Amino acid sequence: MTRVRAISAVLFLSSCLSARIPAPEILKIMTVNGYKVSDIYEKRGPIKVGLPADLIAVRGNPLEDLDTLRDVRFVMKDGIFFKKDGVMVPAPFFHSGPVPPSAWRIH
Repeated sequence: MTRVRAISAVLFLSSCLSARIPAPEILKIMTVNGYKVSDIYEKRGPIKVGLPADLIAVRGNPLEDLDTLRDVRFVMKDGIFFKKDGVMVPAPFFHSGPVPPSAWRIH
């Protein structure tokens, strides 16, 4: 996530919390609803076999405390790790050009 997107996400979270929207609804707005609005929910929204795996992991339960989203420990996009144990990996993905085949490492 770029810095601008990260700042936008934090501002969005702050406005939702100020409006007293419950954490589970905020998470739904930020995830499932985006896929539904984009009309790609059946291809990307659910976590199930055969669909791309886009996941994050945090230490706490964001359904109870959204602040746990400030410490993302694990990021998986399309089944590829981009962040593991709080460290960004693999380095070949951090450029603007096409990703070379040798960069695709499945952990």
